[in-house]
Amino acid sequence: SPWSRKRAISAKSTPLGLLYLRGRVELATENKDEAHQTLSKALALSDSMGAHRKVREMCWALSQLEAERGNGSIASQLKERACNEVKLIAEHAGTPELRESFLSQVDVQLVLNAP
Repeated sequence: SPWSRKRAISAKSTPLGLLYLRGRVELATENKDEAHQTLSKALALSDSMGAHRKVREMCWALSQLEAERGNGSIASQLKERACNEVKLIAEHAGTPELRESFLSQVDVQLVLNAP
């Protein structure tokens, strides 16, 4: 099946975006352990590449999964990293209008207003 073939592809040879999307699909289909593993790989790949694309989303999703696992300290660290990514993006938005547009997004507000 196409899904089993996708699973066979290693994280190193999979483009970051596809790895992130696979993690989101696993999360949406309640495959939380697989989602955690895939999103962790995507975040590690992103870090090794020095990429910032989707780091906020990966950190936020992983923080929720860690909280569900009872790992409050790790969840807090991931939330803080997601928040820092939001601030970095906002600082480099270019114009005040773009900055405000970004900061007003619902998913961004969830990160900024998380306890």
